[in-house]
Amino acid sequence: MRLRKGLPEDIMKDAELKIQTFTDAYITKVDKHLEYKEKEIMTI
Repeated sequence: MRLRKGLPEDIMKDAELKIQTFTDAYITKVDKHLEYKEKEIMTI
């Protein structure tokens, strides 16, 4: 990842961590929804 000029590294690392946390949470939600939909499809 390119460093943005003038952006302190610690702020950038904190932002990356927050983005990764949100991404992981969203992936978990999508996986749970997919699992539910697969079960729903298989019961029909």
